Amino acid sequence: MDFGKTSGEMIQARLETLIRQIEAVGYGATTSYWVGDVVTERQLKDDLASGRTHWTTALARARSGIRALDDENYDLALDYLLEANSLAIAALGLRLSRVREQEGLKLLAKPAKRRGRPKKALD
Repeated sequence: MDFGKTSGEMIQARLETLIRQIEAVGYGATTSYWVGDVVTERQLKDDLASGRTHWTTALARARSGIRALDDENYDLALDYLLEANSLAIAALGLRLSRVREQEGLKLLAKPAKRRGRPKKALD
């Protein structure tokens, strides 16, 4: 499938934006462990549960998408873009779900409060 120059530019712009967004928040280094290293294994499980693993993988996929564009492989670049977006969204969702035991998700369903000064209590 030929996406053409315009679509390639769009894919590149979105990948570069995603990379900047992830780097602005921070991403750290990926950790590995030896079997039997209980402390590091627990840390990795916590990283997976908190969305950090998804976040760092999203950055890696976005960078791979840029490399695919450099090779003029638009199909692969688009696949990397879609995967990076999905991973970033999954990371944010996991992070949000851990905020105060589901309280963060409930906040999405509530409208914003009215602006202005709070009413003074009458004594």
